[in-house]
Amino acid sequence: MFQIRRFFNRSLIIALMCIPTLFVSNATGQKQAAYVVNSDVKIMLFRESNKLLKIARSAQAEVLSPENYDNAMKRYQEAEADFKEGKNLEDIQKKLSESNAYFQKAIISTKLAEVTFPNAMKARKDAQNTGSARFSSKLWTEAEKKFKDAANELEDGDVKDAREIAGEAEKLYRQAELEAIKANYLDETRGLLKQADQLDVDDYA
Repeated sequence: MFQIRRFFNRSLIIALMCIPTLFVSNATGQKQAAYVVNSDVKIMLFRESNKLLKIARSAQAEVLSPENYDNAMKRYQEAEADFKEGKNLEDIQKKLSESNAYFQKAIISTKLAEVTFPNAMKARKDAQNTGSARFSSKLWTEAEKKFKDAANELEDGDVKDAREIAGEAEKLYRQAELEAIKANYLDETRGLLKQADQLDVDDYA
């Protein structure tokens, strides 16, 4: 009788110990399921916006259509934050719709920019390739500001002013490119002189 009671008590203790584990396992499973559901919902909800974002970035919309791109990203990021906080889905969809509209405007504007100031774009690319942002940072920054102003004018529909300002940006990019080339040349020359000095030292050692 004593052994039966002892066995029963031991079984009861084991059962009680298992109950919290069952609750934890169940809670963990629910959290995992909720995470999967939320991930699927977000994928569907943000699918179009993510597609347009990728196209806009590929078209350099942040440079060629900065105002539209910034407006699109602002609403996109707000929608992301709202989704993370579990806010109303309709409000999130509204922000994403607004974001999509701005992304589409930005993509269209990039096409117009390509034909409106191709010379400035070419000068910008050349300046980038020579490391102007590093070796001629002041001129590069001025050129970037001018180029952004030109892009903003184009977004507002003022093609004439956009071209004029883009021309100013082009000159600054070319100056930055030349300054960067000189800086690169001097760096290479210094490097060669240093190597030559080292060779002389080694010869006399």
